[in-house]
Amino acid sequence: MITKEVLQIEIEDRRDITQDEVKNIYGTINELEDIECDFE
Repeated sequence: MITKEVLQIEIEDRRDITQDEVKNIYGTINELEDIECDFE
């Protein structure tokens, strides 16, 4: 399973993603975290 931390490390290691894109991706991650679900 890919965790938030692993995803953030992968994003930060990419040279082709700008800082603005990183901020947008982190915003999306935070929005997804707020969605309630029944998955364990």
